[in-house]
Amino acid sequence: MTELDLNEAAKYAKIERTRLEKIIKKGKELRRFKKGNKYFVEKGEIDNWLQRKKQREVLLIREDFITAFKFAIDINYAGHTRADFGTSRQRSVTQAVENWTQGALAEIALVKFIKQIFSVELELEFRVFDNFIVGQDIIAVKRHHVSNPPKKRVSVKSGKENGMILIVPIKEVERAERVSDIYVFVRIKYPTDFILRLLREHPDLADIKDKIPEFEPFTAEIVGYCLKDELEKRTVPEAEIEEERYVKVSGELKNSDADWKTFIDSL
Repeated sequence: MTELDLNEAAKYAKIERTRLEKIIKKGKELRRFKKGNKYFVEKGEIDNWLQRKKQREVLLIREDFITAFKFAIDINYAGHTRADFGTSRQRSVTQAVENWTQGALAEIALVKFIKQIFSVELELEFRVFDNFIVGQDIIAVKRHHVSNPPKKRVSVKSGKENGMILIVPIKEVERAERVSDIYVFVRIKYPTDFILRLLREHPDLADIKDKIPEFEPFTAEIVGYCLKDELEKRTVPEAEIEEERYVKVSGELKNSDADWKTFIDSL
């Protein structure tokens, strides 16, 4: 067994030590142990963690981003609230559209992952209704050219690259019309200037287009899922959220090959 101290482990995993500590303490995706005055991580555990992350990554392209972005714009102009996580705090239009885009990208990523692994097609609910939120993200499951409604209610939640917690607003769990049976967590890695990159080829920007980076494919990581009864109701100081939410830390989500087989079989 090869043991690496936290500096060595971070270097081996090619991440900053502060991120490694977050992965250990907040996400519980890796375990540390103490010897003397120092903490260590097993090299084999890091290898397994890196391999699993790679297996759970899918590539998202410009067309995926356009689909998600258009959906977010539809939501904005359909009159949906821009309140942050069900509170009275209002997000700006730009922030709300980015959040809705990220959420839609997470759903698209899950669809791609399931199709790649199991050759099963999931149909997403991307219709937008005025002042009405559709309760579930998956509306059909297609196997062998036969499409049926899902047997379980599924909600897909997104986080940024360093997100360590699946977070579900209270109203999405405690209201019968919104509650899901399964909650999936997806991390999205994309540039913060994505809107500028999408607009780069617009004729009116021809004289400054060279200042804007080209749009490039980016990745999403399917982190795992949990059942409704596995969620924990608490405040989320790790994410600077003082109000209670339903949560599950990333390292405690179901994410093995067998887990995903169970997931798709249940649908």
